[in-house]
Amino acid sequence: MQGDMTELTVDMIVNSADDKLSLTGGLGNAIVKKGGKKIQKECADYIRDYDRLDDGDAFVSTAGSLKANAIVHVRGPVWRGGMKQEDEMLKEAVFKCLQQASTRNLTSVAIPALSCGTYGYPVRKATAVIVAAVKNFFREVQESTVTDIYLCDMKTNTVEAFNEAMSNEFGATNVKKYIDNLDSIRQPSKRFSSE
Repeated sequence: MQGDMTELTVDMIVNSADDKLSLTGGLGNAIVKKGGKKIQKECADYIRDYDRLDDGDAFVSTAGSLKANAIVHVRGPVWRGGMKQEDEMLKEAVFKCLQQASTRNLTSVAIPALSCGTYGYPVRKATAVIVAAVKNFFREVQESTVTDIYLCDMKTNTVEAFNEAMSNEFGATNVKKYIDNLDSIRQPSKRFSSE
């Protein structure tokens, strides 16, 4: 789907976070602006208690005043030329996000192109890894409550890369693309609280 993830009415959105959960750039910044400072406070409390978010780790916060019920902040890998197990770390990050949603009995998750942008992961490579990781999650966790996954970005080329990766994994006839049609996203299954 092409559009603003902070406007989606889903159970959980995924945020690509840095090790200090600072939420100062890109999606993180938009999350705090639209969702409120409570989200940043929960992230700061996590850092106070655990010092940092390690590569591949995931932390779930409430979504403040966003339409989503929860946010899973995950630390995706920085691209280092593909020689430092970046693909495996990105797959693990996606798996942990979906596992967090399933553990909470949530059904809908929105995932961006994790590790792209400032982390330098090539878009086509990252989207292919993310789609393969989603497919593998459902092979391994067949009892998952997650039924709807939205692969989202504001940039057309990233959405096209997601579409290409999905067509390769699932076949072109099984792929739907939504463009700024946020009303078509179904309502979340239930409210989430991190308390």
